Amino acid sequence: MRAVKVIIGIGLVGVAATTAAYTFWLKPQLEFAEIATAFGAKKFCSCLYVAELSEDQCKADFTDDVSMATFIPEDKAVTVEVLGGRISSRAVYEGATGCVLRPAP
Repeated sequence: MRAVKVIIGIGLVGVAATTAAYTFWLKPQLEFAEIATAFGAKKFCSCLYVAELSEDQCKADFTDDVSMATFIPEDKAVTVEVLGGRISSRAVYEGATGCVLRPAP
């Protein structure tokens, strides 16, 4: 009976540690990734289609390391993905309005 209580106690500590790690570390990181991909998509789209610069010039315009992000230029649109596409944002060039964020497909 004592072994069962120890196992249950260890399990509860594990659940509490996992919950705390998600709440205080992982959740803010995921929220930041959503904001960062939206910013990156808008900035990259504007650079490509408004300023009409090359992809290399647009990537060089970022001051932070964007090696974890995947930039996917499409026909007058840009999708930015991180975590293998689990988090993505899309910006579409709409003429005089410039680039506008739209839901990712």
